[in-house]
Amino acid sequence: MRIFRFLLCLLIFIGLHSAFAQLVDDTTHEIYGTHSTKYFLQEDIFQNSLKRRDIDTSLYNKQTYNYQYTNNTWYQHQGNLGTSMKPMYYKTPDEIGYRLGLESFHPYLNQTKNQRYFDTKSPYTELKYVQGTTNEQHLYIMLTRNVNQFWNLGASYNRFTSAKQYAIVQARDFQADHHQINLFTSVKSKGDKYKALIHFNYMQHWLYENGGIKPRTDAIGIVDSGYYLYKYANVNLSRKNADAARNYYKTTNLHLYHQYNPLDSGNTKLHLFHEADWKRENQYFRDNSMRADSTYRDYYGGVYFRDSTKTFYKYNYELFQNKVGVKGNLGKLFYAAYYKSRLYSLEQQSQDTNNTTQRPIWLNDAFAGSEVVYKYSDDISMAVSGEGLLSFASSEHENKMNYNSFEDYRLKGAFQFKKFNVELGQFRNSPTLFQTRNVNNLSVWSHSSDSMKAVLSRNATLSYLHTNESRYFKIGLHYQRVDNLIYFSKGGRGTDSLKVKPIQDDKYIDYIQPQLGFRVNWRKLFFENELILINVFTDREIIHMPKWYTMPKFFFQSFLFKNATQVQAGVEVFLKANYYADSYAPQLNQYYWQNNYIVKIFPITHFFLNFQISRATIFLKLTNAFGGQIEQSGYMETPYYTGMRRSFQFGVYWRAFN
Repeated sequence: MRIFRFLLCLLIFIGLHSAFAQLVDDTTHEIYGTHSTKYFLQEDIFQNSLKRRDIDTSLYNKQTYNYQYTNNTWYQHQGNLGTSMKPMYYKTPDEIGYRLGLESFHPYLNQTKNQRYFDTKSPYTELKYVQGTTNEQHLYIMLTRNVNQFWNLGASYNRFTSAKQYAIVQARDFQADHHQINLFTSVKSKGDKYKALIHFNYMQHWLYENGGIKPRTDAIGIVDSGYYLYKYANVNLSRKNADAARNYYKTTNLHLYHQYNPLDSGNTKLHLFHEADWKRENQYFRDNSMRADSTYRDYYGGVYFRDSTKTFYKYNYELFQNKVGVKGNLGKLFYAAYYKSRLYSLEQQSQDTNNTTQRPIWLNDAFAGSEVVYKYSDDISMAVSGEGLLSFASSEHENKMNYNSFEDYRLKGAFQFKKFNVELGQFRNSPTLFQTRNVNNLSVWSHSSDSMKAVLSRNATLSYLHTNESRYFKIGLHYQRVDNLIYFSKGGRGTDSLKVKPIQDDKYIDYIQPQLGFRVNWRKLFFENELILINVFTDREIIHMPKWYTMPKFFFQSFLFKNATQVQAGVEVFLKANYYADSYAPQLNQYYWQNNYIVKIFPITHFFLNFQISRATIFLKLTNAFGGQIEQSGYMETPYYTGMRRSFQFGVYWRAFN
């Protein structure tokens, strides 16, 4: 009842605010609103674009809030909000050179390339609140305003939590707990000769691991045919959170981008720019109660060293990065050239005496890069960019033999002709720091600098997009080849046969990925679908991906009550083919290759109602509508990790301009 009272009060407040708190002029027209509030990204400033982007006020996909689709990437996860994630389809790393490699929580992070900077004529506020009957909550609030015509300030806070779905052992049995604070500002001088963008981001994320379910097929005679009967399931690591296995990730990032125009105001032929980053990442895993049951130790594949009662390890990664260069516009040609240096350190800690006092190793590398974009017209353009490693060095350290130069580089090209787009890319990437070396009492590996090769990736994409008001049609074909892929698997021998470790393939995998999408309508009824297909050419599939993935959606959309409100009501289904989805190792916070367990097809079906009243957008959603109604009681997202049960969510998005 408290939830519904809160929702009722919130709706009343929104209605009263919309009715009485709007700033209007003498003709009762709004002075401030979406027309007076715009935002831009760093890439807009870098490319000397005057484009200012509109705030999204549509109803489209407002019922989606669980990060499953982020930055144009579909992710595999463990069903619940806040769990570890990995791209469902292979994704080339955005950066070359060494990376930390612990990226399962990165989809929840506010990335620098997506940071919004605002230009507002009045104070602007965004509020998002989601509440679910399975005890997931999400709160996001952002405030920004122009101090004057040259300076904008803003801040946001993002918080969400989720509760365990099965084998609950205490009240408010959290599974994920997320906090993220973001501060940002943009400033420019008169005549736009100098511009600066700064943002500070702090995130901490807790994930209490449950280890996945264990179907009790022996006790009651239930046969696991892929129809997963959760009411007959145990959980591998079912303990109170005080003792439970948990992953914790914390990152802090301070970013600065600024540019100076040495020429006359309005002349964009030459700009000097500088970009700086200070980043710190900390991730640890802890399990203090392995002695409670021998099955817990067996679950991890055994224990190294002397301590078999608990495990703890931590990674401390710190980066200082500077990038300086020149850029400008020469008619229809945009150019940029830069030099980038990175100084970074890695420290590994463990409860084991062999690794408790290890000092950090410092690494330093430098890159050079350039970019050229020629825009003949709005329909015809061409772009080429590249970056390559110039130098690499490491400090005198006992682990120095593990790290060396892999001569990383990336090359990208793109061509647009009317509605057709072609993209080409080739990338050479070092192994990650985590793949190179790890020492704790649950897992150990240490690769010398000449025992691993760089991962070489080549891709090509051809796409066609046609839009007509609310309708669209798109078709694409993506080709991907990956040589020397490094992935996690149980690939050891003897006592190590159950251990999850990084393995490098000595061959290659290549595949094509056709994609089809469309939206059609008849009056106020809309139907859309996205279809992804995969065909792997090589005999060994060291990257397991569903052969097809389809996302049909059918909805009604219209204005009602003399255009006082807009309503969207419909159903969406997510359906993918049977496939050997990667398993999950909580002790590494990594997904790993397996070919024993098939995650089978299940129609994940959601019913939703979105409607808009003045500045407020509200959604009601029934998730997994058929869970428990047909033969299945649930479905798997990851082997032995259950998807969400049938539940009901309420959400509200609210914008204020005063």
